[in-house]
Amino acid sequence: MRQICVRFASDNYDHWVELYWKKLLEGNLTEEEQKELEKPEKENMKTIEVVYKALKEDMKIKELIEKIKSHKRIKIIEGEENV
Repeated sequence: MRQICVRFASDNYDHWVELYWKKLLEGNLTEEEQKELEKPEKENMKTIEVVYKALKEDMKIKELIEKIKSHKRIKIIEGEENV
């Protein structure tokens, strides 16, 4: 998880946020600004996909998820068991 947080907390975050809000509020980014906005978004999506795949294939994570799913309160929340 630390690697994920470090990856998303890049030095360019402030600039990205500035462009993100400019696009939302003003809707008029230059072509260069649009590219600057899209680049970290694409990189972040790649990171998310790699982490998701690693978690999905991790046997320990699978075991923990099944353990959580089998808990009585989770079954109630999911509507699989009555109160």
